[in-house]
Amino acid sequence: MAHRIIVQAVSAGGPVPDVLPPSVASFHLLLVLKSGFYKGNATVKLAIQSPSGVSVGESSVDIFFEGDDRGVNLVSPMQLQVSEGGLYWIDVHCTVGSAESFFTRIPLRPRRVAVPDFEPTESEAILRAMRDPEDPLRFPNPRGEGDEEHGHDGLHREAA
Repeated sequence: MAHRIIVQAVSAGGPVPDVLPPSVASFHLLLVLKSGFYKGNATVKLAIQSPSGVSVGESSVDIFFEGDDRGVNLVSPMQLQVSEGGLYWIDVHCTVGSAESFFTRIPLRPRRVAVPDFEPTESEAILRAMRDPEDPLRFPNPRGEGDEEHGHDGLHREAA
C-alpha cells in the first residue's frame, strides 16, 4: 500500500520552475473495516488535512456491519488539490447512532515532480497519428475486420 504519490507538472518549453503550481492528484483509497461484535448501520467520514492543518476536503458514506468476521471494504476514488509540500492526513471517523469516534489517520505525502515538455520524435508522432480514431488510414484494425479494398491487417490491397 502506497502512502506516497507522484504529481507531475509539465513545464512549457523553458527551464523547469523552482516552485511548481498547484496540481491535482488522483488515486484510490482502500479502507477495510471488520464488524466484530457490532451489528448495524454506521457512517464513515474521511477528512483530509493539508500539511499546514487546513481542512481541504471531507466526504462520508453510510455502511452496514453484519457482525462477527464480516466487514466492509470501501474503495473510494479520490482527488486531492496539492498546493503545498509536506504530509497530508486523511482522518477516518466512524459514527454509530449519535456517537462519533476517531478510527485512524492515513498519511499521504505527494511528491511534485517537474517534467519538461518536449517535441515528439518522428516515430512518436507517427504512433500518435496511428492511434487517432478519426484517421481512416490507421492500422492494424484490432478487431481483424476489413473491407473489399483493405485486408484484415488494414493494409491497402490493389484490385486483381
